[in-house]
Amino acid sequence: MKKENKYNSFVMYHDFYDVIEELSIEEKGLLLESIFNYQIGNDYITDNRIVNLTLKQLIKTFERDKEKWLEIKKKRKDAINSRWEKEKNKKEEKKNIDKPTKKQIDYAEKLGINYAKISKIELSNEIDKKLKKTNNINILT
Repeated sequence: MKKENKYNSFVMYHDFYDVIEELSIEEKGLLLESIFNYQIGNDYITDNRIVNLTLKQLIKTFERDKEKWLEIKKKRKDAINSRWEKEKNKKEEKKNIDKPTKKQIDYAEKLGINYAKISKIELSNEIDKKLKKTNNINILT
């Protein structure tokens, strides 16, 4: 009964010792081996009934920890996705904010300014320069 385990670690708590304290040294060794077999997905049932009962108690804690970890992992993933979505939206907003206005494009065309691939601010500066150079505001009306 081999199951796939994609986790590289698990937690052993101090209070586990309360559960295993009365076991013999051989039973503690069997229990430790069973814990690792359980965690890596191997068959973990032993011939020792006491070790199996003790392991069942510990497995409940391992499973709770796993559920907590999956919940934390999901929250982190959701937070990351949310952050990326905000960044994406900011970039989209910036693109829209940075685009020249229709009025600026009309002025640029009248003044013969190439407005492709320049920002709103750059186009505004180009229009100002061109107007100062020509000293002719009537061209825009």
